[in-house]
This record gives sequence, structure tokens and C-alpha cells, in this order.
Amino acid sequence: MSGILPRMLTTIVADTLWAAHHDLRMMPGVLLNCRMTVLRLADGGLLLHSPIPIDDPLAAQLEALGPVRHIVAPNKFHHLFLAAARFSDGSQPLACVHTHTATPASTPSA
Repeated sequence: MSGILPRMLTTIVADTLWAAHHDLRMMPGVLLNCRMTVLRLADGGLLLHSPIPIDDPLAAQLEALGPVRHIVAPNKFHHLFLAAARFSDGSQPLACVHTHTATPASTPSA
């Protein structure tokens, strides 16, 4: 064992909602806590929101809950571990990250 603790799911709402955490080291002295949220869908499948690295113990927990049907990476930061995420059939998700650049509203000239 490398000294890294396995990532484990924490139950938020019984049989419906879970979370798993991952510490992301951006640079020396900068550590960000990342959270993946897991939601059980009406058909029993799972939706993963903001995937984190999924090690073997976490993959086993997810598999025990149900098949992964959807994986959502809501922005450019949350896609960092999308490439490692897999659906239950082993296929890799299509990465779609939407960005929006805000522009100031135009004002009529006086």
C-alpha cells in the first residue's frame, strides 16, 4: 500500500445520494478538496457528478450500488478526472464541457 487511503462513499441520503472525496494537490501548499456526488436514478442506475479518481475500492462500492448510466462534468475544472471515469459496461463517457463567457450588457449611448 502506498500510504494513500482508498476513496470511500459516504451516505448523504439513504439509498439515494452519496459523496466521495479526493484531495487534489495543485502545487506545493495548495490542496483542494474535490467531491464526487453519486445519485441513484429512478431506474436504479447511477449518475456521477464531478468524477474524482476512481480506485478499486470505490469502483467496487459503485458497482454494488448499481450501473453507472450518466457521468456529468459541469465545467472545465470538474472534468479533470473524466477520462478515468467509466460506465458500467466499460465504455468511456463523451466529454462535453460547456463554457460561457459573460459580456457586459450593452447600453445605449447618450
